[in-house]
Amino acid sequence: MRKTINSMDLIAHQYAVELNKLFIILDEDKNTTVIYPGCRYKFTEKGLLDEYDGEGYESVMSQILVGNLTIEKEPEFAKPFQAEDNEEYWYIDERGSLFRSFFIKCDTDYYRMKAGNMFKKEDKIPKEQILQIVKEMKGE
Repeated sequence: MRKTINSMDLIAHQYAVELNKLFIILDEDKNTTVIYPGCRYKFTEKGLLDEYDGEGYESVMSQILVGNLTIEKEPEFAKPFQAEDNEEYWYIDERGSLFRSFFIKCDTDYYRMKAGNMFKKEDKIPKEQILQIVKEMKGE
């Protein structure tokens, strides 16, 4: 009797991603327009699925395996924090620049806290997170 093995964990490991963790798929021109522009994917025990647990993508999977498509991990976003009285924090402005402020319990401080736009000095905020914050501020 033959034993069957699910190799998806090995494949995820080979591409330096974790099973059930989202990533993006890029074509030769580094575009993310493989199936749906901007869609994220994950390896699961069922195969390659989109972020909405939609259908499997066997043809895309084969293109990854032969090297026609590449996988890029999503950047780790910095975790916003909640500053306390007179504590220093950093925030992103509407142009994407990083500024320092101190928590003085004003409306602006609470707005930034609620919007997830309050970081510690040592946080490394990836470009993608900065762009997301700017888009949210502009209502896009």
